[in-house]
Amino acid sequence: MSDIKIGSGKINDSNESNVTINENINAEDILSERINTLSKIILKQIVEKSDSIKVEARRTCRDATEKLRNHAIEMLGFIRFLKLENQRLNQEKKEHKQVEKQEEKNLIFRENNNKSYASVLSQKQLPTFVIKITAKNTENANQVEKILKTNVDPSKIEISIASLKKLKSGIIVECNKKKMWKN
Repeated sequence: MSDIKIGSGKINDSNESNVTINENINAEDILSERINTLSKIILKQIVEKSDSIKVEARRTCRDATEKLRNHAIEMLGFIRFLKLENQRLNQEKKEHKQVEKQEEKNLIFRENNNKSYASVLSQKQLPTFVIKITAKNTENANQVEKILKTNVDPSKIEISIASLKKLKSGIIVECNKKKMWKN
């Protein structure tokens, strides 16, 4: 019967083999230690019961134990290789993401820096369409903007408003599309 406690505990076998497990030991080391312990137990049992086991059977048991240990060591090698490969791929993935981010920043920087003053001025601006809304009385000019903002929802009537400008007698609304003013 075995008691296993990982952390600050011990592995106890009925044959008095005690192995302390530290918190830093990983699963491969635990597996390796258990395989070594098991093979020692098997080999010890062969020696203890040698008078009741034939020589050929003892040799077969020793060979099987050796094969078991070799296969376990091979499996541990595969596990360690796969862990290292996984770490390498994760590192490459992180480096690739960092390179992509840096390239994106450089591209944005280049796009912004390639514009000269003359090229910015020579760019064709999108046309805007203007409507002037005025109050009948100049005293109500401030209320025109309040009424417009509270009663008109541009998203419902599919209007793209570029800007609002206050005037003494009302407000000027600039839009990106002309179709709203056709009706």
